[in-house]
Amino acid sequence: MTFPLESTGRDHSVGPLRFRSHGRLGREVQPAEVEEDLTAELERLRTALFQAEQQRIADVSLAREQGAKQARAAMEEEAEEQRAEARREIIDAVEAFETERKRYFADAEAEVVKLALALSRRILNREAKLDPLMLRGVVRVAVEQMTSEDEVRLRVPRADVAAWTEILQGEDVQVEGDAGMQPGSCELYTKCGSVDLGVEAQLSEIETSFCELLGKRPS
Repeated sequence: MTFPLESTGRDHSVGPLRFRSHGRLGREVQPAEVEEDLTAELERLRTALFQAEQQRIADVSLAREQGAKQARAAMEEEAEEQRAEARREIIDAVEAFETERKRYFADAEAEVVKLALALSRRILNREAKLDPLMLRGVVRVAVEQMTSEDEVRLRVPRADVAAWTEILQGEDVQVEGDAGMQPGSCELYTKCGSVDLGVEAQLSEIETSFCELLGKRPS
């Protein structure tokens, strides 16, 4: 290959190039061979570039896939935490409702008992005024449980002494009147102690029994 130069009167033509390469040492390399080597090298570079681009695309795709998997896993984990929190809130709400329901019914039962006792107290006090001897059955049972050696005294309102004396006729019972006692009051005394058989005492005992029953009810 020759390159024209400005004319200087000399011959500047370029002769065949000489390359040194493996297997070509000591001989003249022709331009065709150089072109062939350059073409092969260019093809190798193109192939390497193509493979590198394919690998880059594959790496990007893999990274995107892994990122999507991680994102889905994170979203699923967050969703599961939210579901677990919702379940805990529901369980807490149900337990709170059950506790409140039990407390409500317990309070309602207690109020019903109080109302029933209040009504009973009113009715019995009214009956005691109408019938001062309404407790004669209770008194007779108590007296029958005493022995002949017991000194029994029955204390009642002073206005009811005569009626009680007549009822207990034939019984070894001394009836005493007390001006300070209310209708429906009745107390039995022995040498061992005393017992209140009056209406209020009976109602108090019933109320205590109700309270004990409510306290023993399973929650």
